[in-house]
Amino acid sequence: MSIVLPIIFSLILAAVHFFNEKIQIRQEYVRIRVISFVAGISVTYVFLNLLPEVYKGFEIVDRLIFIFLLGGFTAAHVTEKYVYQHSAPQTLRENLGGLHSLAFFLYHFFIGVILVDLSKSSSIGSVLFFLPVLFYSAVGLLSLEKIHPKIWERPVVKFILSLSTLAGVLFADAFLGIQPIFSLLFGFIVGVFLYVALIDFVPKEARGRPEYFALGVLIYTLILTATFI
Repeated sequence: MSIVLPIIFSLILAAVHFFNEKIQIRQEYVRIRVISFVAGISVTYVFLNLLPEVYKGFEIVDRLIFIFLLGGFTAAHVTEKYVYQHSAPQTLRENLGGLHSLAFFLYHFFIGVILVDLSKSSSIGSVLFFLPVLFYSAVGLLSLEKIHPKIWERPVVKFILSLSTLAGVLFADAFLGIQPIFSLLFGFIVGVFLYVALIDFVPKEARGRPEYFALGVLIYTLILTATFI
């Protein structure tokens, strides 16, 4: 029964990814506020839920879990910088597209594995994990539209990438059966998630609306705190 909810979530994500360009918020006035609000939710979720979940792995693999957490953050930064600094201007977007498509599949594959893991212990926990991921995709922060058109406009590739979370759900037991390895992989993915949330999602400099960011932090803090009681 614990796999039913993750399958439903993965199918919802698949639909959002596949039809993302049709559900985007086009009004810049609204979009800026929504992105700031979602960024607030994202950062709150990382600090109040994901990092405590990583800490649970400390009981299994000791301090090695934090090395993998740092490794995920570092890998995301170094890989992105390498592509930017070693690609010709005319091929940069396409090279980044190939990188992003691979990262997109692996990231959402492990999202599926984590959804199954969380649903086994708490349906509420899986819902609270799913919502930020859904918000990212819905507002285009983590969507196929960010990948180069030559890649995501191919129907077969677009279909495969859209089903990446479902693939993770279906193969989850193979990873969850080797708990120490899963704990390390989870730490690595959270490191990537942390980089994306803090570096890519939070509006920089004069962009964004801080009051909507603060509102996202406040609302999701209250929601998460309610689950602690």
